[in-house]
Amino acid sequence: MEWISTKVRFPKEGKEVIAACRNKNKEDGIWLYDICFYYSDTGWEDRINWEDVLYWAYIDEPEK
Repeated sequence: MEWISTKVRFPKEGKEVIAACRNKNKEDGIWLYDICFYYSDTGWEDRINWEDVLYWAYIDEPEK
């Protein structure tokens, strides 16, 4: 899996991805993850947490 910065590019629209962000309300800034979708007109959809997405990665198929 390759993590890609949102400063570099965004995923293809409608493709399911893992999004990573930092919790701003905690001293240690723990990482939070969501499985969601990105659309250029509405942004990140189907997320549970609402911190700013810093990185994302396409979901790889499990190895057989």
